[in-house]
Amino acid sequence: MPFNLHRSAWWRWGLVAVYAVAIFVQSALPSVVSPPGGMGLDKVAHMGAYGLMAVLLCRALAASPMAKRSPWQIAVVAMLLATLYGVSDELHQALVPRRCADVGDVLADLVGSAVGAAIWVRRHLKSET
Repeated sequence: MPFNLHRSAWWRWGLVAVYAVAIFVQSALPSVVSPPGGMGLDKVAHMGAYGLMAVLLCRALAASPMAKRSPWQIAVVAMLLATLYGVSDELHQALVPRRCADVGDVLADLVGSAVGAAIWVRRHLKSET
């Protein structure tokens, strides 16, 4: 059976792709020096960025054949995909001048994606009642 997506699903996957490209482009830029004590802001930015990525992934997955799964299963897949993208982003940054890979950033990506996916589940379940 061919993989057939509704038009709204294409838009949702398109948003995921555009967002992933935006993260890639930002990661390709040389790092700016953080102000003293600014490292916490970096982790908050990672959590927010990957939280949004997880929400976008949940929306796209929910409009795909994954829609037959429970919202929590969709959320777990979205969280894993977002975190894997975060890992690939850190590996990419290791190749960019004045950037480095940081395990702390990946942990922030994981936390952010988990929170974003959980928020999506809560909103999704609320809209069903």
